[in-house]
Amino acid sequence: MQAFRRIIGYYTKEFPKVIKKFLARSFVLFIVWKCMYLFLFSESRTIDKPLTNLVSNQSAYLLNNFKNTNEFIVRPSVSYHEIDGLTHISENNLIIFKNNPVIIVLDSCNGLELFVLYVGFIIAMPSVWYRKLTFSIFGIILIHFMNILRCVGLAELAIHWVSAFHIAHHYVFKIVVYSTIFFLWYWYCKKIDLSKY
Repeated sequence: MQAFRRIIGYYTKEFPKVIKKFLARSFVLFIVWKCMYLFLFSESRTIDKPLTNLVSNQSAYLLNNFKNTNEFIVRPSVSYHEIDGLTHISENNLIIFKNNPVIIVLDSCNGLELFVLYVGFIIAMPSVWYRKLTFSIFGIILIHFMNILRCVGLAELAIHWVSAFHIAHHYVFKIVVYSTIFFLWYWYCKKIDLSKY
């Protein structure tokens, strides 16, 4: 343990104090969140289920309004995944159009990890509490809205341009959402005077 501390100390002694504090806070927040999520929220879906339902329902609502229809509906579904020879069951939602499944909204698609990533950075950066609170609330709302638009876009692609679905899902929409988060972080950091900390 002593050798580990010496190695870390050697490589971080040139870091400014503010960077060290940021890294330490980020690490602690990450560990606390992962432990809370894995031991309290993951199995019970305490956070995931309502958030996945919200994303699914709002996406279907927007699709119905854009298309001037009421044929987009949300149905609960179950997926089976084979991992290391074990079958894992996961609950999710299907967005259906004219009785045909269009997209599946999994818990991993509900934006929770994006919220945690974004807010974790805000909390770890030095600033006054009301600025952190304002940016956290505004950022979560914007990220959620971008995620809804992502689901709407994917549904449209699944209906009209299936060949572009894979690229849009795995690359284009991720770039758009992460660019939004980086822009929010940049905007947040712009007015921070690190010399005060």
